[in-house]
Amino acid sequence: MFDIRQEFWDGEEFDEHAADEYIEQLEQIFARSPEGQGEGVDPSWAGILVRYGFDYHTCSPATMDASDLEELVFSIIPRKVSCSPDSAGEVVCSLRAFLAFLAREFGLSNAMKCQKALGAGAERRLRQRLEDPATWGMAKSFFMQGQRMGFDVESEEGLAKWMAFANANQLGAAIPPLAGLRPAKLPDDPGGWEDRPLPARRSPEEQRKLRNKRKQQKASRRKNR
Repeated sequence: MFDIRQEFWDGEEFDEHAADEYIEQLEQIFARSPEGQGEGVDPSWAGILVRYGFDYHTCSPATMDASDLEELVFSIIPRKVSCSPDSAGEVVCSLRAFLAFLAREFGLSNAMKCQKALGAGAERRLRQRLEDPATWGMAKSFFMQGQRMGFDVESEEGLAKWMAFANANQLGAAIPPLAGLRPAKLPDDPGGWEDRPLPARRSPEEQRKLRNKRKQQKASRRKNR
């Protein structure tokens, strides 16, 4: 039995290995579900969403709310994931299916509330964010620049050539810290790159403060209802 409410924070520590296994198993379960097999759905986006939820909001599918989802989809993904604006429709479709799956399979009431963040106009809004350089992070900007200049930055060989060119032409300031880069298995972009640092999360102290803040905010919302 898969525990959708599994916790990964033990005091100040985050269990990276357990979180990775959780994401892999959840993505596989979703892929086998009716929702995961729907037209236009790629379960990989669910895994990306859950990972970023852990990394940037210290939230899981069981605790994520609409404001979390909105920031993850329209801010974190455009900033961190190097993918085409044409992927916007697939991202929105896949995440809508994922939320429906969470609500049906695990009875998560918060999942359906999160659907509000993916309402009418979500695809158009995400497309605009994906194609706007102002929303990109440093590593994504670097890769996109190389791509525009004709380098195959989706391969390690092409990325190395682009880095060598950037160095030779004194573009070093634009090169992100490569220790934090890794190939990312992304929908329609199997050789894509993700600029998520390793590890890519807030410090333990920041995580603790954020968890406490989230608890206070939710308690306040319940009190004001």
